[in-house]
Amino acid sequence: MSHADTSAYLQSLARSVADAADADQYAVAVVGFPEAGAPDFEELVPRATLEALAAGRAARYRMTLVLQSGGEDLAVLRLATLRPHGFTRFDVDHARDRARAAAEELSGIMTVRSAIPA
Repeated sequence: MSHADTSAYLQSLARSVADAADADQYAVAVVGFPEAGAPDFEELVPRATLEALAAGRAARYRMTLVLQSGGEDLAVLRLATLRPHGFTRFDVDHARDRARAAAEELSGIMTVRSAIPA
């Protein structure tokens, strides 16, 4: 798998977690693979604006998920929503479930990549 293919695959894994959370933005940083993308993003809508639209009700607008396998950190995924009510509990639970599955997929890919001679 080429670097471009690997990068596209990593982005698709990140996008699948973002979709599970119904996130509007995402960024992923993968250990040992800086080509995966920027580790964070600039907010499209300032938090203060979202809070004003939510009439001051508490909400979760960003979440950070660490993809781990076997106690090892593999990647960090940051998600954001533009919805004034923020991420729901359902969104968070689905993102966590998909992140666990993505971590296992990523672990398998990293194991295969490390076994291939340079």
